[in-house]
Amino acid sequence: MTEDALSVAVAPSMNGADPPPRAGPRMDPETMGAHLLGDIAVTVSDVTGVAYAGAWGSLMVTVGTYLGRGPSLRAAGEHHAVIFTALVGRSAGGKGYAHASVVDLLEPTMGEWLSERITTGINSGEVLVDLVADELDGDAVDGHDHRLVLHEQELSRLIKVDHRGGTSIFALLREAYDSPARLQTQSRGRKAVARNPHIGMAVHVTPADLAAHVDPADLRNGVANRIMWCWVEMEEFRAFGPGPGWCASYGHLHSRLAQVLADARLVTEMEWSSAARAMWDREAPRLHAAAAHHPDPLDALMARATTVIPRLCLVLAITDDRWPAPRRTVHEVHIATAIDIWESYVEPSTIHVWGAGGVVVAMRQSQAERDEVESEPPWKRRFAKLHAALCVAGRSGLTRRQILHDVFSGHVRATEVQSLIAQLTKDGWAQEWDGEAPPQGPRPTVVVVTNLGVEMRS
Repeated sequence: MTEDALSVAVAPSMNGADPPPRAGPRMDPETMGAHLLGDIAVTVSDVTGVAYAGAWGSLMVTVGTYLGRGPSLRAAGEHHAVIFTALVGRSAGGKGYAHASVVDLLEPTMGEWLSERITTGINSGEVLVDLVADELDGDAVDGHDHRLVLHEQELSRLIKVDHRGGTSIFALLREAYDSPARLQTQSRGRKAVARNPHIGMAVHVTPADLAAHVDPADLRNGVANRIMWCWVEMEEFRAFGPGPGWCASYGHLHSRLAQVLADARLVTEMEWSSAARAMWDREAPRLHAAAAHHPDPLDALMARATTVIPRLCLVLAITDDRWPAPRRTVHEVHIATAIDIWESYVEPSTIHVWGAGGVVVAMRQSQAERDEVESEPPWKRRFAKLHAALCVAGRSGLTRRQILHDVFSGHVRATEVQSLIAQLTKDGWAQEWDGEAPPQGPRPTVVVVTNLGVEMRS
């Protein structure tokens, strides 16, 4: 005779884990046309399988930062090639791999600058300024470089640094985004001055981290509304990467990139062609008005279109080797490309992440449901836990020994287990038997576990 067993009918849908984020927008490689940077992003995506958008976002930040404070473009203010991006996607979605692959392909052209001027793990606002400072305590800094790419694999780490106190790293990043004449910090008698800083930022984050760590107020007045939010998903998972030295096959891209970067050193103030100026004069008010039609907080995030798009135009124009050097003119094609990227990809990505039905809201709701379940009395939580385990076991059931040791790990007394079993049986949601196999008969009642406990459906 075997030990008494217990069984219920249907497994619940809630298992305590967040569901995977639903599929989001995808950036169409055709948007960039035959542009050099588009060709580089396509190559990285094709060779490694990472999302094209992930490669494109990392590439725009890195190239824009490399260009430095030399080229600028006037449009309701002066714009430099300072770009902030956030690659948002599920964990292990290829965000970090996309960035690393872009760096690999750029290394033959940009050399040691990549390893020296892409930094991660910054632990204070003071350190950020130190890295671009040209003066420390009144002394000139040897080998000063005003350019820096702040790259963080986990945005939540940067948020925790900011919350520790001291000089706010996010306050400094807000200033840096506008390319100020100087950034300055002073603490404990130590003074750092960074003149003409040029700081780009590329961060990676999951929806769960955004839900847990980003305060909604930050979307309106913080760094968040200066970021291009880019939803990324792995195009194709591959067990093996392209292998060392894979970039050697793309010398034609390296030579094209080296030439446009060399030409860019001769450019200071960019200009608009007459047709491009007329086009932006029409489009900028339209984009500004469109942002106001979005609900809070999307309106604040979309309002940055009129500052992000000129920066994209600058980078696109100065690196577009379809035009002869010196490439100091923004043409209609560059505005059209930048607006298309914004409206067909960045805007839908932002809505997918931060909208009322977006993935961050879903994650917060899921967490709220778990918090509500965890706030219930212990007996009710154990009742739901036993029910869930029985649903998974199905018709094969569980013995009392399995319930004691496997379900509750010996932390619940046998008398309470018997009380839980008795309640399930009394309500008709489970049945006990003493034998080798469960009794045959009508299908038991269907049971569903909800955040409010257990409810019965006929």
